[in-house]
Amino acid sequence: MNLLCVLLVLGSASTISSARSSINISTLLDAYTLTCGQQFCNYHDHSLPDTSHHHHICPRCVCDPFCILFGICCLDVYLSLNFECINTTFISYSDEDFDSVDEDSFVMRAFCPESADAFVKQKCEGSQTFSEQLQLLPVTSKDTQYTYKNKFCADCYNDSNVEKWVFFATCQQFVDFNFISSYDEVFQVARKKGCKLGSSPHEMYVRGFHDDLNKQEIISSCNVSGTWMTYDPSIDWACKNYDHLYRVFRNVFCYVCNPPVSLNPVISHCNSTGLWDKFDDRFIHACENLDYTPTTHPFKNTFCYSCNVAFNTNAETKFKDHVLMGQITEAVNKTQFLYYFEFRFLADDFNQMELYNISTNQSYIQGEHNDMEDIYKQFYSTTGNGDICTNISDLIKPDGRCSCDEYCHFNHTHPCCIDRIFRNSTTCISTDRGNFLAYNGCENVANGYGPLADKCLSDNANGKVMYSTPVSSVHPPHPTYKNIFCGLCRHFTDNSKSMNKFTISEFDPWYWKLVCKASLPVPYHISLSELLELQHYSNCNFSFEPRGCQKSCTNNVVLQKRVCNISKNHGNGWACENYNSPPYNIDYYHKMNDSALQNYSNIFCAIYQTDTNVSLTLIDSCNVTGGWDKHEEQIKQKCLHLPTVAYHMPYKNIFCKMCNENSKVYNTSYTIKPKCNTIISNPPNTKFRTLFSLSVVNGSDVPSSSQTCRKDQMFDSQLDMCRNILCFPGRVLVNETCIPIIPSTINLGYNISVGLDMSLSENVNSPLELMELLRHKILNHLNLLLDYSFVIEIIVMSANRPCNVKDVWTNGHVHVSIFLKIFSCYTVNRVTIEERLIRFMKFKLFLNFRCLNDQYCSTECVFNFDEQALNFQTLQPNPIDENNCTLYQVNHVEEADNFIHQQVSNLLKCPQIQLEDNEFKVSHDGLQIKLTRHDIYLKYYDFFRISSNSTRICLTNDYLVSDLNFPLCK
Repeated sequence: MNLLCVLLVLGSASTISSARSSINISTLLDAYTLTCGQQFCNYHDHSLPDTSHHHHICPRCVCDPFCILFGICCLDVYLSLNFECINTTFISYSDEDFDSVDEDSFVMRAFCPESADAFVKQKCEGSQTFSEQLQLLPVTSKDTQYTYKNKFCADCYNDSNVEKWVFFATCQQFVDFNFISSYDEVFQVARKKGCKLGSSPHEMYVRGFHDDLNKQEIISSCNVSGTWMTYDPSIDWACKNYDHLYRVFRNVFCYVCNPPVSLNPVISHCNSTGLWDKFDDRFIHACENLDYTPTTHPFKNTFCYSCNVAFNTNAETKFKDHVLMGQITEAVNKTQFLYYFEFRFLADDFNQMELYNISTNQSYIQGEHNDMEDIYKQFYSTTGNGDICTNISDLIKPDGRCSCDEYCHFNHTHPCCIDRIFRNSTTCISTDRGNFLAYNGCENVANGYGPLADKCLSDNANGKVMYSTPVSSVHPPHPTYKNIFCGLCRHFTDNSKSMNKFTISEFDPWYWKLVCKASLPVPYHISLSELLELQHYSNCNFSFEPRGCQKSCTNNVVLQKRVCNISKNHGNGWACENYNSPPYNIDYYHKMNDSALQNYSNIFCAIYQTDTNVSLTLIDSCNVTGGWDKHEEQIKQKCLHLPTVAYHMPYKNIFCKMCNENSKVYNTSYTIKPKCNTIISNPPNTKFRTLFSLSVVNGSDVPSSSQTCRKDQMFDSQLDMCRNILCFPGRVLVNETCIPIIPSTINLGYNISVGLDMSLSENVNSPLELMELLRHKILNHLNLLLDYSFVIEIIVMSANRPCNVKDVWTNGHVHVSIFLKIFSCYTVNRVTIEERLIRFMKFKLFLNFRCLNDQYCSTECVFNFDEQALNFQTLQPNPIDENNCTLYQVNHVEEADNFIHQQVSNLLKCPQIQLEDNEFKVSHDGLQIKLTRHDIYLKYYDFFRISSNSTRICLTNDYLVSDLNFPLCK
């Protein structure tokens, strides 16, 4: 039986839908086999050899049907299960292109078996209107964890124990969807606020295409690289839908349709490399007779690769070059392919004798300037900093602010002293992450190592990238060298040292980075150098990437706008070019106190590039200005005897400047806060995400024109007109019932204004204790009622009696007004929550409390709506007045501040009609309205103000029944 027949038996993919009817199964099998070999469950061509031992080529797959939950199904099993990748975003007004966002793509059954009921099958597989997309959200089986495109797809498989997904909105501006009254308004708000609308699973795990990615980008569509020459709809479909991650591709088919650049010739015969060590005629047959694919370049196909490498070849040992690889990491940045080559250490054939020639006896120190002492004095006269290790003058005193260590160039806490900086030659290496310091000299190498020094100083690596790769020492402070030879120069400081493999392992090579427009066939290359040659054909840019923490430098770029030619014979000009390891914080030159220093590459460039103003009268002695208030002989001597620098004109030098101004106390300590160069990404746009489910609404969205009242209207006999039946914001009318647009939602807030009445049979000696007990009972009951899904933001309780220390409550009636503000950050069922909250407004509480003579009494507390509690919404934490016993507790929830908090009353769920301004009058305090037609007063919990000119009331009120006729038509 061939694979196509097997698939037909299991639930043929070729006849499931129009989307899959054009799929050529043989095309998919062939493409997969040429790239990966045979990894199928129900089909195996015994004439083809097994390539599974080369597991670095393609990921392994599993035959168990539950493989779908982990993205590891073999191709034939995946196709037989009728799964597909579905993007659950159905509309987007955000800047984000939701068609390319993998985080919204999930693996689900979107097709029915052929034996399914025709109507159910059509509902499952057919195209959906916008309204149907809102209503028919995916469902996930609680038994198998399989996800279905909608409930009809689940019905096809007799899977009824399912959980419905929730609707989500991700918006660029804040939106509270909970109290929006219609679907049309939802979409208008989504458009205005830049929202993306879709669905996502509630709590159950669902396999998504982003699960293996850790938020990394992948290639999930065809011909991103522009290298796919011939379009094939089957390959295109498989790329978008097969769930089995392959390298940086959604699956191997996304690699097939984004292939490497096709080059000739290719290796089309076995053992052309001479590396094959386990002969099998089937490999020869498959290599020579099966088709060519560019995915396995430089080999014709995967079988040609397998018969040209050793049997035990893996990702660690596959390169024949003399280099020990660590790993090659692939990544994707939009349409670019990124490759990072990490080496454990260089293992090339470094022969110590090739680096040594006794006849060479020359110095490989980068020449210092003829008059370094003058450079140091110029520096000191400009900055006042004693940043030197050696004593060159009695006037120049080291101040201990810099380091004299051998590798001080790479000290991250203290800068190098300037005489140490100029003792070792350095350079700046440019990378995508910045410019970094490296030693590029061979100053202290032993006599005879001329060839080694030549390799260090040479910019010609003889075509070997390995020889030009920067390296960092594994020993602190981890200095970096221009190449391995400059590093070895520090090792061979005398002729007694020898070289072995451990010598090389003391240096970590930097990473190689390739940024390419086309993918590279990394798994199929056995030569690192040949793989690198592909960079020219694949439009790649090559660069080095540093390892670990590196020391930054400025690459000798003169930051000042004017251009000058620096004479290397001029000391400060030479220093300007060669001072590669300075402190870049201008605070280091604290005595200068000059922000203009930031315009120069380094302090010597500032000294050199400052022109002398001959028109100014030079101040070359102390207190010429009369402003020196504290005589110091050392400063005076330095002013007189240190050289003149143009930077401080008209003052001769910084010390002449200091002794003509008010005295200052300088901090002699200096420490750099260690930090490493890191890549800082742009912060993501702020998005607000709301999760909720949508109710299925029957009937037309657009009212039909008729002389009779519609189903969503009632006839008003007095006005001889049809009134619309409305619902509280956030609900819609369905079959004469107001149901939430968003039944399951988060970020719900409510205000509860309730009062309780109780009768005391005995006196109470501690009324405050009774109030505390009452608060505890109320909160405990409310938490149980709401399943602990709400946070109590505010609770205010105020009794009509005082509770000072000496107060005693005598027997009789007590009324307590209570205000509660609550909020939920969890997904809750809105119908259930609001029904329970309304029930809470009228419940009874039995209370046992301590009364007279420490005896215990009991009473019944009866709850009801309370207008007085409305005033507590703006109450501050102080008691209302001394005649009322008041408890106040606040638990601020910052996330709740932006969301609406609705008043709890029957209006939350009842069908309503809207009254216009000529049908009611509002009381002065706004807590009552008078219905002008009936001369009836309604309290705050019986009406809902839409605006100053309109209000809504419940249809269930008795006084409306005589006016509004049932049935709902005239």
